[in-house]
Amino acid sequence: MVLLGLIGCTGSGRSTATQFLIKNRKFVNLSYGMLYTNHFKNFASKINIYEPINNNFDRILAEIMYDRVKSIEGNVVISNCRLTELMLVNNLGGYTVRIIRGKKKEYLDFEEIPIITDYTISNNGDIGDLYMNLDVVLTDIVDKTDGMIKKDKIYNF
Repeated sequence: MVLLGLIGCTGSGRSTATQFLIKNRKFVNLSYGMLYTNHFKNFASKINIYEPINNNFDRILAEIMYDRVKSIEGNVVISNCRLTELMLVNNLGGYTVRIIRGKKKEYLDFEEIPIITDYTISNNGDIGDLYMNLDVVLTDIVDKTDGMIKKDKIYNF
């Protein structure tokens, strides 16, 4: 299994990259937003009123995401990662990819936050360049693991 976590600003190409991975490389997409919507009712029953609410939400979401990733047979992309998701990807032995595009904005964004990622794709070309760069990243991941990942689960692309 290959686990990728994608980060990038609005307009960076993160969603386009996710759709490419789903349609052309047989990845399954997970997102915290999707889990939050699907499991919101479960949160109410798990909240400890004596702990700060944000800590509980992040912890519960991380537990659900962890279980979900472990249950999937195949490759997984977590799109639109926040810090919590990036930590989860790292803890599960996955890889993080930052996608950047264009000039820097005047406000703070993911391109300016000092988060260390495994790969950075500069998406300033056309859509074909983005797809090619994603394939370069996937090939590099497979080369690095050299048999540690079950090849039959990776190369269904």
